[in-house]
Amino acid sequence: MGMMTRRGLLKNLLAGTAGWFLAHPLARTALGMGDASLLRLGVLRYEGNWNSRPNAPRTVLEELQQRTSVLAWPEPVVVAADEQAIFRCPFLWITGDQEMSPISEQAVENLRRHLTFGGTLFADDTSGAADSAFSRALRRELGRVCPTRQFEPLPHDHAVFRAYYFLSKAVGLRVVEPRLEGITMEERAVVIFSPNDLSGALERDAGGQWRLEMDSKDPEDRTLALRLAVNLVIYAMTVNYKLDQVHISYRLRHPALYPEAPPAGAP
Repeated sequence: MGMMTRRGLLKNLLAGTAGWFLAHPLARTALGMGDASLLRLGVLRYEGNWNSRPNAPRTVLEELQQRTSVLAWPEPVVVAADEQAIFRCPFLWITGDQEMSPISEQAVENLRRHLTFGGTLFADDTSGAADSAFSRALRRELGRVCPTRQFEPLPHDHAVFRAYYFLSKAVGLRVVEPRLEGITMEERAVVIFSPNDLSGALERDAGGQWRLEMDSKDPEDRTLALRLAVNLVIYAMTVNYKLDQVHISYRLRHPALYPEAPPAGAP
């Protein structure tokens, strides 16, 4: 099946699944229809420089609207990990370029529950440095959230590179490491880490122009960065094309209804 055919098929599947989601009795009960049925992208706020690429998440949402049939809230939701509001955001986005202070025990528990019951966290190092202070702090804190799991490289044939577009590499504003890393639970990458400042490649100014110049001289790399961002969200929604993941926000807020999932305290 060719790329365009497969892409169109997935687009139709997502459109059809969105219709199923809105008709699903659990979703109707939980969400009360209306705006709550839209996908929310949550930007994690923390003590430190949490807003190093303030406009990148909005670019992701705009690209989703233009390129896919995903029904998404047009603005990112800024939320702290120790707030219950993270459970309304199946896809979380965190960036940084410097040290991050230790998060609270409530934040650790919330993130553990979020990831265990189907949420996804994308972490982006915007420092441009290998083994940066942000990277070390992120690994330290996620070590508390997932103490039995480790970051591992995601292979180039991982589902995140085929979730919507077929991609052969991970790009960003720069290439510190030509790969993504992830923390995996039950064959699902619950945390995806980019050391390459993907957010920098998506950052626009007030006039809608690209604010930062790509290190790469290949004009296609900006497009590849946009496509990777779209893939990240589609992967978080579908997870290897398992369409039942679309009702994830309900699962996050009502884990007791899903006894097949691990308890909230599981690593």
